[in-house]
Amino acid sequence: MTSPTLAGKIVLVTGASRGIGYQAALEAGRRGAHVIAVARTVGGLEELDDEIQAAGGSTTLVPADLREFDSIDRLGRAIFERWGKLDALVGNAGMLNTVSPLAHVDPKEFDQVFA
Repeated sequence: MTSPTLAGKIVLVTGASRGIGYQAALEAGRRGAHVIAVARTVGGLEELDDEIQAAGGSTTLVPADLREFDSIDRLGRAIFERWGKLDALVGNAGMLNTVSPLAHVDPKEFDQVFA
């Protein structure tokens, strides 16, 4: 069975430097989408870029911490100015700190996870 094509589509993937986000971005790139890959880890983004390009795809790498809301605004403006559209969003960015009963989690750590 042939995978559906994403040729001509713009796909934004957050948390794209590893794990589920990395694999989602890679698959979108393999299927022909232009992938906007967002993550805090530049090395992971560069590895992703190499793999997508080797598969014949294209990427725009965006090293950013999405806890900084200004970076989200800048990204949205840049996407609109460059492409005028966004076809898909894989909102995968997140962090998991200590796994324990909530009463044992430090309030600062709790705030980081939810941010």
